[in-house]
Amino acid sequence: MRLKLLVIFILLPFYLPAQLSSSLPSQWMGGKILYHSNEGGNYQIYEIDESGENKRQITHSKPGNFWARWSADGSKIAFYSYQDGNAEIYTMNPDGTDLQRLTHHEADDYYADWSPDGKRIVFYSMRDGHSEVYVMNADGSGLTNLTNNSASDQDPRWSPAGDRILFQSDRDGNWELYSMKPDGTELKNLTRHSGNDEIGNWSYEADRITFYSNRTGRNEIYTMNSDGSDVRQVTDREGNNLLSVWSPDGSRLAFASYKTGNGEIMLIDPDNGLTRQITRGKKLKK
Repeated sequence: MRLKLLVIFILLPFYLPAQLSSSLPSQWMGGKILYHSNEGGNYQIYEIDESGENKRQITHSKPGNFWARWSADGSKIAFYSYQDGNAEIYTMNPDGTDLQRLTHHEADDYYADWSPDGKRIVFYSMRDGHSEVYVMNADGSGLTNLTNNSASDQDPRWSPAGDRILFQSDRDGNWELYSMKPDGTELKNLTRHSGNDEIGNWSYEADRITFYSNRTGRNEIYTMNSDGSDVRQVTDREGNNLLSVWSPDGSRLAFASYKTGNGEIMLIDPDNGLTRQITRGKKLKK
């Protein structure tokens, strides 16, 4: 069951309805939102103003490019791509130039994120036969397995404070959100719920976490304190609501909503529920 769930998540973009486009946010920084979308056919990385204007495509390689993250100073982007065959971790400049491949392994490597000082990158890999969270230097050297567990551990995000790494694991039977120190010690289960809690992201102050969960029977967006307390449901919308990220000031969230069929990026104020759509998808050619 664990392997089945893992494969479904990894291939999520490919399992979405082929005739519809999906835009999935991965970071919000400096008035811009970084996301990947298949609106042009293949999944590519884009940025867009939070107003919904000035959309710019960053990657152009034919195989898919996914889950991009700016470094804290905005000088580099880390992401994973299939452009060399299997999923590998790459970095590039914000304009898509100076492409550097960091991992070179026959197993797939996914979901990279930067340490706040830009010196290290955390990601997860299938190189041990199941998903484990790894950290490496920003040039690809110094690889270390942080989780070393027979369960599935994946989707890491480094705290802006630098002292914790957030990830999801099924080591207690279902998907829960955990945090640990950057050396893999002091593991904490933050959610402890019978539903599946997935894809956590820190606020810029590192005091709140947003995630999505099916604890009500469908996927909705939630927030909680960084210690797992004060859990609040943010969305209550038809269709799946996934993959939320914080605005820099912590006042809003961007997330992917499938209420209209397409995966569209919505902005929401968690306090009053006011939403605004900033992407406009389209039906894809079959």
